[in-house]
Amino acid sequence: MARCGGDKLMCSVLTHPVVPIALSTVFPPDTLPPTVLLVGAACSVIPDIDVIGRKFGIRSNHMLGHRGLTHLMAFAAVLGAIPTCTLFRSSHPDPWVLFLFLFVSTLSHALLDMLTNGGRRGVLIIRSECRWVWLPSAGVCILGIMVRRYG
Repeated sequence: MARCGGDKLMCSVLTHPVVPIALSTVFPPDTLPPTVLLVGAACSVIPDIDVIGRKFGIRSNHMLGHRGLTHLMAFAAVLGAIPTCTLFRSSHPDPWVLFLFLFVSTLSHALLDMLTNGGRRGVLIIRSECRWVWLPSAGVCILGIMVRRYG
């Protein structure tokens, strides 16, 4: 986590890949080659591509805005499936293990964003009435990924 103006704690492009790296240690050795780990790290950062919408006038409270469509479980499933079916179609012995790793790597982005105390709240599913979720920031302390500035 990094401080973002005052007392706001926000994840960054450097902290999101921590989850796939940590998750890779759960799998038996040689299950996830370095290329898969690199793709998992990319999947953990890709959801923030939605900030490009600001340049086109898309407001944060729009579903195409920041922490909208790209922070959904469905997006994580699609993003996990694309490399599984294209990049690693024949090179990995168990595509479901690979998909699960990439899905969780992508979904971790939204979950970490929900642990911050800055920005818009996140939504994991689309319903007729969107309910925004903001998990307690105390969970971030438990994860031990806070960066403290001294001075």
